[in-house]
Amino acid sequence: MHVAPIHGDGRWLDCELRGWRPLGLRHVWHPHRAAVLCSTERIGAGPELADSVTSRHHGVWPVGILVPLGPPWAGGQAVAGCRPGAGVRHTKGVPAEGEPRSGDDSIAPVGERRWPMAVAALAAVVLHQFMPADFRVSPHWMYPAFMVAFLVVLVVGDPGRIDRQRRWLQVTTALMIGLITLVNGFSAVRLVVGILTKGHSFDTAGQLLLIGAVVFLTNVIAFALWFWDLDGGGPAARAADRRLYPTAFVFPEMTVPELVPPGWYPQFIDYLALSFNTATAFGPTDVAAIRRWAKMMMIIEATISLSLATLVVARAINIL
Repeated sequence: MHVAPIHGDGRWLDCELRGWRPLGLRHVWHPHRAAVLCSTERIGAGPELADSVTSRHHGVWPVGILVPLGPPWAGGQAVAGCRPGAGVRHTKGVPAEGEPRSGDDSIAPVGERRWPMAVAALAAVVLHQFMPADFRVSPHWMYPAFMVAFLVVLVVGDPGRIDRQRRWLQVTTALMIGLITLVNGFSAVRLVVGILTKGHSFDTAGQLLLIGAVVFLTNVIAFALWFWDLDGGGPAARAADRRLYPTAFVFPEMTVPELVPPGWYPQFIDYLALSFNTATAFGPTDVAAIRRWAKMMMIIEATISLSLATLVVARAINIL
């Protein structure tokens, strides 16, 4: 058996061991390195060990050179336990425990920073304070107090980068996002009822547009947080490449791993852009949803955005 490197460009490359005939492949994941374990038999005369690997896409690579690999969802293959520059070695007669195994010489996952998510959550609270009193949750202190409490618990439970996969942290995050969604839903229902009910008048068209804008922007933040929290089991699972659930969104970066840093994975800003594009374009743009629940959530967000925009603008014109 030989360890033969391949180029991690997100595609299977047709590799050939000079002087050896591959009999089979077995592979395991590793975030940043690429190789395959090839079971081989010697054919004809040739060197004691294979001295190069030929790739029809990238020419001849020296044996033992492990080249960078994009994230596993891009389709690359990798083997843990080999260091850059390590030579190809014959493993015939070597016991199974002596062969490379997944997890050996692994690189610690780097979680994303929490502050973008925290800023977005606090922005939802601040936007809510611009609402007229009858559009805000009473008592008015309750919503900000709960949000600050949730964020403090999350920061204390997982300080620094988001890399701890704990069930209670996931529940706390979901409760925080659910609170944002419920509060904004309350304001949205009051807004729609006010527009459609006779006798209910807004002070000015500007006030109506302000309320509509706050509900719209908070809706974008809420859906961005849901996308971010649910895709692939959450941010900590994505960082460690240990997804509890299948990937739901395919970002452009996943299809061109050679153009992004090694180990790239979607973070909160990517999901915020996805949510904003869905709300303003009323449908998918550069990101594809490949799970039914993700498609349904995008449909719901687009429907809410379109309905709010239509009702608010029409009523504002009527007031003018």
